[in-house]
Amino acid sequence: MVEEILKVLLIEDDQHDAYMVNGYLAGNFTVDWVQTLADGLTFLSKKKFDVILTDSSLPDSTGRETIQAVLTAAPELPIIIISGKHSERFAIKTVGQGVQDFFFKDMLQPEMLRRAIRYGVERKRLELERERLLNELRDALDKVKTLSGLLPMCAWCKKVRDDDGYWHLVEEYLVRHTDAQLTHGICKECEEKVRKQAEQRS
Repeated sequence: MVEEILKVLLIEDDQHDAYMVNGYLAGNFTVDWVQTLADGLTFLSKKKFDVILTDSSLPDSTGRETIQAVLTAAPELPIIIISGKHSERFAIKTVGQGVQDFFFKDMLQPEMLRRAIRYGVERKRLELERERLLNELRDALDKVKTLSGLLPMCAWCKKVRDDDGYWHLVEEYLVRHTDAQLTHGICKECEEKVRKQAEQRS
């Protein structure tokens, strides 16, 4: 099975480290490399990527500010931090902010990074799909709520009034405010009335 070629944005100011990461990702990855946060944000506005690899310390931003800026700019992308700063506490807090993974540069291995990227991309896809389904559920519940309160109905023609003051046939209102699909039939009481009216006219 051929692996998907993933597009990587690498934000790293150290040339040696950037070359190292490029070498680790040779093959089923394409890498765009920039050296500052500002350039990284510019690239994000112009190109599509599957994942972002970034150092936490850059010439124009450091630490949590860097991470928050990238998370804000690309909430739909998995973000992996590659840092020269050895701090387990900082790494744990960083992952808690929403990044997919955190690596110390001198402990990084090629297969470790490649696997982390693919796992991170898949986890992010699942997160986004989960959020989409939750939003659909919330929308469905909101639609149900619109029908659970007091609904004005004309006592004569049985039309219902919407929030803007317009009157609609009940079936039109239901179709517009729910996902229900209506079919038409005739109940036993109405069928009996129709039959009796037909007999009286005959």
